[in-house]
Amino acid sequence: MKRTICIILAFSMLFCLAACGKSKSEAGNNAADEGGKTAVTETATQKTITPTVKKSVEEDDDLGLMNVKIQETEGLSDVEKLLVNYFDVDYFDGPSFEALERYPKIYRGAQIIESGVVFKTIESNDETYTMLMTTDEDFRFGEPAEYYVIKGEQGDARIIEGDKVVVYGKFTGIDKYTVDGTSYNVPTILVNKHTFYEGTEGVPLYTFEEIRSIAKYIFGDDITIHDACDESEEKYSMLGSGEEYIVEIENQSNANFTKYEFAAWRGGEIGDAKSTSTERRFITVSADFKHFYLQIYNTNLKTYTLSCYDLNLKKLWSKDFDETNSATLDYTANHIYLVANGYMYIIDAETGEESVPKKYVGETDGIRKLKDGILLLRKGPSDAIMKTDLAGNVLWSVNTDTEVIYSMTDDDNPKIIVQIVEGNYVVEYKAIRQQSTFNPYQNKNETYNAPAETVGLVISPSGEVIYKGATQ
Repeated sequence: MKRTICIILAFSMLFCLAACGKSKSEAGNNAADEGGKTAVTETATQKTITPTVKKSVEEDDDLGLMNVKIQETEGLSDVEKLLVNYFDVDYFDGPSFEALERYPKIYRGAQIIESGVVFKTIESNDETYTMLMTTDEDFRFGEPAEYYVIKGEQGDARIIEGDKVVVYGKFTGIDKYTVDGTSYNVPTILVNKHTFYEGTEGVPLYTFEEIRSIAKYIFGDDITIHDACDESEEKYSMLGSGEEYIVEIENQSNANFTKYEFAAWRGGEIGDAKSTSTERRFITVSADFKHFYLQIYNTNLKTYTLSCYDLNLKKLWSKDFDETNSATLDYTANHIYLVANGYMYIIDAETGEESVPKKYVGETDGIRKLKDGILLLRKGPSDAIMKTDLAGNVLWSVNTDTEVIYSMTDDDNPKIIVQIVEGNYVVEYKAIRQQSTFNPYQNKNETYNAPAETVGLVISPSGEVIYKGATQ
C-alpha cells in the first residue's frame, strides 16, 4: 500500500514539474516574441523578475546600488541598465590631461566626464566608434587644447567629426594612437553615455523616450508625461526645455503618487512634485528592480520616513524616524543601510525590520555598501572616511586636514562622489581652508573661506592612505 502511494505521489510531482516547466517555457516564448526592443519601448508588463537569494547581514556581499556601474550589468534588461545609468552619478568632472597622466592611482579605472570637439575619426562602423576628441577652447575659456580618444557603441544618432560632445565614461589609461601619420599619447575613455552641446549650452543626457521608459517601468503604462516648461507653476519658469520632465500618474487612488519630476540633465533621484522648501520627497528604485523606496524628510518637524512599495504602488512597509536632522542610505537586494541622526540601521529590505541592533556612528553625509563592509563619509576633518564591517562595527577611519565638500557638482542637492577603483576607495573633494584679513573699517581681522582646492584621496580596503593631495 505504501509503495502504491509513493508511486502516485511521484507521478503527481512529475506532472506538476512538467506543468510548471511548460508555464515557464510559454512565458519565456511570450517574452521572446516581444524581445528585441530597446529601453525606450519596454513597458511595465516587460519587467525582468529575477529571484533574490536571501542573505543574512554577515553574508550580504553585494555592492549597494549606488556603487553599481554600467559595466557590471550583465544579465539585466535594457531598461534595468538604463535605471543603473540613471541613478549612477559617480563621475569625476573634467580632470585635466595633466591630472590623468600624473595621478593614475586616482583616475585610471574611474568614471570621468570630459567635453570637447570630435577632431578625427579613427574607426567607425555600424556597431562601435573610436574618435579623437580635442577640447573646445571656447568651452574651456581659452585654455590650451587637449586631446582624448573616446570609444563607444553606436547610438541612433552617430557621433561624427565636428560634433561638440560631453562624454561620460571610464578612463582606462594613456595610450598611443597614430592618426594621419601623427602620433598622439592621449587618455582613452570608454564612453557609457554622451550628449551634444552648442556653444556652452548642453543637451540633457537623457532623452524623452528614455525618461518615459523609466517612468513606465516604475509607475506602469497609465501615465502622462510632458516637459516641465509646460507647467504653469513659477517654480519651473527658470528651467530650460527638456531639462526636466513631469510624469503624472493617471490612477489617483493613492494620494502618495500623483506627479513626479524626472531630471533629464544628469539623472539621479526622482523628485515628488509635492515637495516643498521644508519637506523633501523623492523615490529611488530598489536594487532588485522589483520595488522602490519613497523617502520623505521634513526639516521643520525633523522627521524622516522611509517606505517600500511594489511596482503596483502597494505599500509593503514603512519606518518613521523622529528628531532626525540628517539621513542617508544605500541598499542591496537584501538590506538597506541607513544612517539617521548619527545611528546606523541595517534593515531587512523585504520586511522593513531591523536585522541587527542600531549602532551610533556619528552624523554622516554619505554611505556606500561595499562587498566586505560599509563606507561612511562626513565633512570632517575628524573621521571623515570610516569603514565598518557588514554588521556596522567600526574597522578604521581616516581624517582630513580640513573640512571638506565632497560634491563636485553645483546641484541644489549635491551628491557625494566616491568610486571603487582597482579595489581601492577613491574620493575627490574640495578642501575648505580659512584665511583672515584685516578690515580697517571695523578695526579687526575677518575670517573667510579661501578658494577651495581639489584633493584626491585613495584608501585601501584595510584603511591605508595610498595617496592624498591636490589634483587640479
